[in-house]
Amino acid sequence: MIKKGYLQALKLIGVILFVFILSRIDREQVRQTLQNADQALLLASFTMLFVVYMIKTMRWHLLAKKAGAKTTLYESWKVYQIGIFFASFTPAKIGEFGRAIYLKKQGLQNIPAFGTAIFDRLADAVVIGILTIPSLWILFGKVSAFVLALSILVIVLLVFAFLQRTSIGKKILMVVPLLRLFLMTETAFLIFGFTMISWCAYYAWVLLLAQALHIQVDPLIMIATCTIAGIIALLPIAPSGLGTRDAAFIYFLAPFGILSEQAVSLAFVMFASILLSAVPGSIYWLKGLR
Repeated sequence: MIKKGYLQALKLIGVILFVFILSRIDREQVRQTLQNADQALLLASFTMLFVVYMIKTMRWHLLAKKAGAKTTLYESWKVYQIGIFFASFTPAKIGEFGRAIYLKKQGLQNIPAFGTAIFDRLADAVVIGILTIPSLWILFGKVSAFVLALSILVIVLLVFAFLQRTSIGKKILMVVPLLRLFLMTETAFLIFGFTMISWCAYYAWVLLLAQALHIQVDPLIMIATCTIAGIIALLPIAPSGLGTRDAAFIYFLAPFGILSEQAVSLAFVMFASILLSAVPGSIYWLKGLR
């Protein structure tokens, strides 16, 4: 019970951080920034968010078919949307692994079902890990990028050691043969292609939001900031990065002349867009219950 209460309290850190940030900035200026936003660009950005989801759906659909699932692209879209719905309020987006349960109902065993979910997340992790190094170079210089590269190498080695020496790690490593199957075929190139395109669409979404809010900053600076902020937002201390993304934007964009009120406005619109985009998944889920 104590541990459960601790985890519940941990999830509130981001909310408390968000309230604290609001108490320290000009909330009227935030309201004016949101009120003066370009509505057409906001609509275009929201459409772009679903383009991101569609590309990622195609990636997961390809993995599921390769693992032996018999599912249509439309069914994969609905399942992916349900995963987005659960990811919007679960720590570190672990709700996305609900897609593996769907594959189990399709007749797949545990290893291929969860292997597709793990590889799906791994593809994003590899790409964002690669993009993080130039992002830090842009924001802080080459020394920080070099330190990060060494840190990532150490973390990878520690994680691998953990997986080999613990029981839960050995269970995770059971999916390695399946991952090897993905990597040794043309599927790996397609997955990498889908992942890169999805990240390009993600950056286009953020840049559209920045333009809609009249935030003038170099696109490379914004892309680098979103890359780092996206990693921070994955910390399991807030729903959909609330608070943590705001703090990251304030810290990283301040040296480039972006006001805290503008940074918070951008983070808030991103948060609201993510919640709104989860509505289709909630509808699919409720229909499934019926």
